[in-house]
Amino acid sequence: MRGNFLFPVQLLCMLALLLCFTHNRGKKSGVVPLRAENAEAIPAPLLGAAQGIQLPARTLWQAQEARECTRETAAQWQFAGPSNIGGRITDVLMPHNDTNTLYVAAASGGVFKSPDRGKTWLSLFDNEVSQAVGSLAIDPQNPAVLYAGTGEANAGGGSVTYDGTGIYKSTNGGASWFQTGLEETGSIARIAVDPRNPQRLFAAAMGKLFANNPQRGLYRSTDGGKSWEKVLYLSQATGCVDVAINPQNPKIVYAAMWERIRKPHLRQYGGNSCGIYRSSDGGTTWHKLTNGLPKNDLGRIGIAISATNPFVLYAVYANETGNLKGLYKTDNGGNSWHSENYHLLYNQYDDYGWWFGNLRVHPQNPDHVYFLGLDLCFSPDGGKNWRNLSSPLVHMDQHALFIHPLNPQLMALGNDGGVYLSTNAGKSWQSLNGPPVIQFYSCETNRKKTKHLYGGTQDNGFLQSRSGLLHDWEILIDGDGMELLSDPNNPEMLYAAYQYGNLMRSFDGGYTFLDATNGIEENHRKIWRTPFVIDPLQSNLLYYGTNHLYKSTDYAVQWYPVSPDLSKGNITNNNNYAAISAIAVAPSNNDIIYAGTDDGNLWAAYNNCTDWIDISAGLPKQWVSCIAVNPKEENTAFVAFSGYRQADFRPLLYKTCNAGITWQPAAANLPETPVNKILFDPSDTSTVYIGTDTGVFYTQNSGKNWQMLGNNLPAVPVTDLCLQPKERRLVAATYGRGMFTIQLGNTEAKLLPTRQ
Repeated sequence: MRGNFLFPVQLLCMLALLLCFTHNRGKKSGVVPLRAENAEAIPAPLLGAAQGIQLPARTLWQAQEARECTRETAAQWQFAGPSNIGGRITDVLMPHNDTNTLYVAAASGGVFKSPDRGKTWLSLFDNEVSQAVGSLAIDPQNPAVLYAGTGEANAGGGSVTYDGTGIYKSTNGGASWFQTGLEETGSIARIAVDPRNPQRLFAAAMGKLFANNPQRGLYRSTDGGKSWEKVLYLSQATGCVDVAINPQNPKIVYAAMWERIRKPHLRQYGGNSCGIYRSSDGGTTWHKLTNGLPKNDLGRIGIAISATNPFVLYAVYANETGNLKGLYKTDNGGNSWHSENYHLLYNQYDDYGWWFGNLRVHPQNPDHVYFLGLDLCFSPDGGKNWRNLSSPLVHMDQHALFIHPLNPQLMALGNDGGVYLSTNAGKSWQSLNGPPVIQFYSCETNRKKTKHLYGGTQDNGFLQSRSGLLHDWEILIDGDGMELLSDPNNPEMLYAAYQYGNLMRSFDGGYTFLDATNGIEENHRKIWRTPFVIDPLQSNLLYYGTNHLYKSTDYAVQWYPVSPDLSKGNITNNNNYAAISAIAVAPSNNDIIYAGTDDGNLWAAYNNCTDWIDISAGLPKQWVSCIAVNPKEENTAFVAFSGYRQADFRPLLYKTCNAGITWQPAAANLPETPVNKILFDPSDTSTVYIGTDTGVFYTQNSGKNWQMLGNNLPAVPVTDLCLQPKERRLVAATYGRGMFTIQLGNTEAKLLPTRQ
């Protein structure tokens, strides 16, 4: 179905897209045209590849077009789990008149609803272009009206978080949504609805993670989100991270401002522009509150107001490096503040307070305050004394707490491990084992045990399913799991590296792991997701990347360096930057090794890694995200670069047929989306699969054009792909919705429109 039929199919697809967008214009749907004419323009140097429409909104809408173009394809993705292990939650709430229904926002997995306190979950947001959701709000007078703020404000350390496409609204309890503005605000950290006039609401916009943008700040709507007005703005690097309305006098509003911007090699998670502001006229004018509050070394700030005594507010400050700066209380609406006892809480932030920043006040008692950090802590006396409510039975890293106003004994807690419920004010907790929003970094199969699936995850360690069933997943190692590889010749041999290259090896199928870093210099630079690979021809050979390439000849018992420093050098004084980010061994000739770095270098090695050739000429000077070599042709390879950390969302995909002497662009008609993984089909090497920030695409003609693969895959980043060769089953690791599989064979799909 190729050859002469390509142009007519492409034409029909473009006509279908035009009809689709014309039909949907003005309807309540997650698929609406991007209104470029309403977007504020960013200065040209920050636009990346897009001219006229800012990123990543343009990226996400283009990917949605691709999905519309493949709706009728026969291939279907199947969810592979886990359904018994929860993932990262950013917000949780319940209707004020209902003690059974739960709404949950996932970091990059959409919005879920449970009508029965977590026994069952319904995904509400699959049809929307952004699955990164940072905040939820509900109309206090009409619980059928919901708001979802997309983009995650928790900024991450080595991990990344994703921007969104503004605010979405539902008027039927989440059954359908429509986009209601603020497309280019990056991330919405909080939405506050006026309890007396629910048409009036405030949205705290933190902005884009990796770029300055003038859409940061606090926005106000007086018509239920139909239109928005920016009412508090400080700078292109300072956003609003929290907002609270006085429930008895809604003209009084408080906003917490946070100076936050991230670069590929550093985090700026604080500054002197951070602070708490108060408005007494409904948000028209603002004054910074300073009496008793810290004035320098300021980071993320969280605020909470008492519902029964709104003169009482609490504020928590991190410093610029992420440690706990202090906890403060006011009894007069913010005119003056005093420091509360935070020393018992100091270790609750460790050194990553930018990951937390939330407080909650009991709905009936202004002295009962809850602190969300590594654990959930409770003070019964306004912050003077504290006790831990969550450790050790609840997953670490607390992001959201809802205390039900009808029954304050009922609490819902959201953290990096899912959702927990308490019916006795936190004395005990029940894990709800969901929703299924695990963020996978990697996936792996076992050639001998064809049902086995493995993966490394953000905050939930390394997972394994021995049966392939949705509920049959188990944690092999806790923490942040990155790459996991299975020896192709020994089904019991596993290798797993958690963050910053801490490699371990198992000889018994994952029951026990031992350290496998002997010989690797501790002072060599390593990135968050340190790459390592098994030689495809000799499984006793492995390669591992710091700023040098290491080799092992004895199953990772001992390592030795086989390259010079392949990066541009440690010019940033960051030991987790300027290092190898991708490695590939030619499957038909394992004497050819490719290595790419996060600062844009690309190398090829020959003669047992004694000869290194720089093959970066003509390629982008950005993060090398993946290298793949044709299994049958050692000189043919693809390389992908990611501009995500430079706010550049182009598909930077290139191909060589002469071992890197020259490179040709291979993105063709791909939408603007970073490429994370490249995988050749070993049965037909003209077929190549790629995992991107917006789904899986494939080519059947070596990259001349691309199609989106299959239906039923949510619009989440795909971080890894692997193939179970015996069953011809492709596995996709998603960063926010778990693992998916698709049976290869019937993969014909309509061509995507040509990318302009």
